[in-house]
Amino acid sequence: MSVNVELRPIGGLEDFEFLHGLESEPTIMHLYLPNFDGKEKVTPASAEEAFELYQTTKYKKAYIVWADNKPVGNYSVIDNFPHLVKDEPKTAWIALGFISAVHGTNIVRDSYAMFEQRLIEDGYKRIELGVFEFNTRAQRFYEKNGYTKFAEISDFTYWDGKWWKDFRYEKLLEEA
Repeated sequence: MSVNVELRPIGGLEDFEFLHGLESEPTIMHLYLPNFDGKEKVTPASAEEAFELYQTTKYKKAYIVWADNKPVGNYSVIDNFPHLVKDEPKTAWIALGFISAVHGTNIVRDSYAMFEQRLIEDGYKRIELGVFEFNTRAQRFYEKNGYTKFAEISDFTYWDGKWWKDFRYEKLLEEA
């Protein structure tokens, strides 16, 4: 059975409530949220705080992924991200997150292809992103999608009683 997958630009507070729920899911939140201070628990921003920040950030775009009219994930892109390892023009810093139920499904693969096409249409030539060392599923996903690991940042995030690296990946974009 085919699933209808859509990328919709992020809108009102209800979208940020979905994102807050996603980032607060205990089984996967450590995959998305860096822990820079070594405390065992990281608390995501509230939906209201995230909504307010997004409204004042001019260099960020975000999308909610909908599958059969239900929100299941998100993509975001930041232009001129201050923490790029390679500060090259037209580089998109991206992030993504999905509810556990759709990990490893065609929903993620198909929506990623749509998102990458939007980046090309927006004029980006390169993508850079970070993946925590312990997130091997994400590493495999990006490598399958043409990314190359090019840098490591030691002691980047704390999880499960120790410090882990952040692996930086990149991909050069080509127009279809």
